[in-house]
Amino acid sequence: MESARTGDVPFEERTADFYSPGVSLSRLRPGPDAAAPSDLLLRMLEPPPVRVRHIPLVDLLRRPYRELGGG
Repeated sequence: MESARTGDVPFEERTADFYSPGVSLSRLRPGPDAAAPSDLLLRMLEPPPVRVRHIPLVDLLRRPYRELGGG
């Protein structure tokens, strides 16, 4: 077995750490008694450096996200 000679970890043992998000996914889930705000992702994630007519993209998306959530 070549992976044993080279010291590499077999792929089957690496599937759990294939993807690691920058934010803990448990922070994105609402609590059992709390409703998650519709713009939770906009609050949690790092805003992209995109501007539309000098307005940050996150500021433009906040209102539609809230309208989709009914709030």
